[in-house]
Amino acid sequence: MSENKDAKNKKKLSKKTKMWIIGGGAVLLVALIAAVVVFFVKYPGGIPQLINEIEMGEQPQQDLEEMADLQCRTQGYDSFSGWPSDTLKINEMYCEKDGVKYKVFFSMPAYKPMIYLYPEKTTEVSVRLGDPEKLTSVYPKYNDGWKVTAKPGGTLVGMDGREYYGLYWEGKGSYKETDEGFVVKGDEVAEFLEEKLAILGLNEREAEEFIVYWLPKMNKNEYNYVRFATTAEIEKDMPLEVTPKPDTTIRIMMVAKKLEAPKTLKEQKLSPVERKGFTVIEWGGTDLGL
Repeated sequence: MSENKDAKNKKKLSKKTKMWIIGGGAVLLVALIAAVVVFFVKYPGGIPQLINEIEMGEQPQQDLEEMADLQCRTQGYDSFSGWPSDTLKINEMYCEKDGVKYKVFFSMPAYKPMIYLYPEKTTEVSVRLGDPEKLTSVYPKYNDGWKVTAKPGGTLVGMDGREYYGLYWEGKGSYKETDEGFVVKGDEVAEFLEEKLAILGLNEREAEEFIVYWLPKMNKNEYNYVRFATTAEIEKDMPLEVTPKPDTTIRIMMVAKKLEAPKTLKEQKLSPVERKGFTVIEWGGTDLGL
């Protein structure tokens, strides 16, 4: 009888042990899942990268330094810690954690760049963008470039037989605010753009398309910061290759930001551009927080 009792007790103990093991395993699993959830809430971008550059977001909607600080904290750093002095191509910044600086960067999209082709006679034209990995949207379809039949009036016929008036792309840009440019009142944006785009070489139809896209974003602001990126900046950010080679290439990239009050800037000098021969026009803009 004693042996039977011992056997039964051992069996009960074995069952209890199994229950404890199963229960403990379930608790550990729940804790692990909770830890993973907490981690990704705290670090939505994954494990903070140290020395390596990481992308900091697509469209700053507030002051760049505030946005930089927010993004640094979002990525698990303690704070924003300044800008490298030689930045041009990429909006690099330093984030700090535990007293150590790490280099990171964010990019801002180049909005609605449109490319127009005006050959002197009907011509087969190839257009390629130099950094296709930066592209976020294109139309018509981009297959290592566009191949179109371009007519003197600007009509393009694609490989699919459809007619287009321009080639559209959007992508990650690298433009930033400088101490040069213009302060433009919201109710003066249309007149300002009419004047400046004419100097830069756009015809009235192209200028109208530019203005109707950007006007609603800018005329609601009391003041706007505006500058036009240099050709060197644009080429460095997104090289453009057109074959056959154009006689005239005009690339316009406006950089704009909402201002709460006027600020002192060195006025940007714009040089008039003359269109002649086979002409390629491109316009777009970068929103630094409109």
